[in-house]
Amino acid sequence: MLLLLGVALADSLLQSVSAGPATKSSYLSKQQPLVRYVDAVSCGAFNCLRTNAAYKIGAGIQIPCNATRIFKKWDILEAVQSRSLRPSGIVLKSYRDGTVLSTQTLVPYAEDRYGAPYLLAHRADLVKVLADEAFRLGVVFRFGSVVTELNAVKPSILLRNGEEHRADVVLGADGLNSTCRIALLGQAHAPSSTGDMAYRFTVKIDDIMRQEDLCELLDGYPVICWMGPYAHAVCYQLKQDGLCNVVLLCPDNITEIATVSKADVEEIKERFSNWDPKLRKLIELATGALKWKLQIMGPLDIWSHSSGRFVLIGDACHSTLPYL
Repeated sequence: MLLLLGVALADSLLQSVSAGPATKSSYLSKQQPLVRYVDAVSCGAFNCLRTNAAYKIGAGIQIPCNATRIFKKWDILEAVQSRSLRPSGIVLKSYRDGTVLSTQTLVPYAEDRYGAPYLLAHRADLVKVLADEAFRLGVVFRFGSVVTELNAVKPSILLRNGEEHRADVVLGADGLNSTCRIALLGQAHAPSSTGDMAYRFTVKIDDIMRQEDLCELLDGYPVICWMGPYAHAVCYQLKQDGLCNVVLLCPDNITEIATVSKADVEEIKERFSNWDPKLRKLIELATGALKWKLQIMGPLDIWSHSSGRFVLIGDACHSTLPYL
């Protein structure tokens, strides 16, 4: 049995993809419940309740060819594509007036070069496909569980209700603020601020279509990125719900005690007031937004226990930023 521990179903399933095809071929392909997903790992620190229904987390996600190649091997690419869009290309624009600086064609280049498509999807839609496949293969999900003890040698975990679960391998996929990492290292290893933050919001496609000069943002489902000093903005369509995903990255103004908070759209307008008029008009269509402090982990000396039976994956051990 493999135990996958995570505070969010979405993050844990997506991080299990980053662990490589072996995750499925070694465990999930066997037609018996050998994988158990335990949600809300806390080691006594916190509890995060979930339900077994699909829930909306975040918004858009770009799915690069290395991920879709894995989905192809797992025979779920068709299901992912049914909930995704295939962008015609990536367009880099000047922040001043929207002048095109560079274009990378993705169709048919991505499949010709890498053997798999580049896709755009709503995060919740991608998680739905992954979760459905996990259910089909017999994965047992335990939502709203609280882990009070982790034994890396057996290996096993003890839940607050007294249940003990043993496994061959325990994967800690509980994100940037990982308590599994504390269990492995024996001490806290807190993430640090990068000095950057991200505004995130979605805009209805119908609202964009009513603005004649914005229609080009939708033609061919491109990924459009405005490049500016110490900031950039990205937008692309999502197939489900008729939405356009917008992310704007710039210097951080979030207080230290908060990592995610509601954003005032007027604040976003002010910070990007001298950018391309089309981007400003897109911001005008926002009805609400969030802002996220971008944090990162320093390198860890170890990612796994000496027993070889307890391993960290994903942001718990090698967090990354949405840009290079």
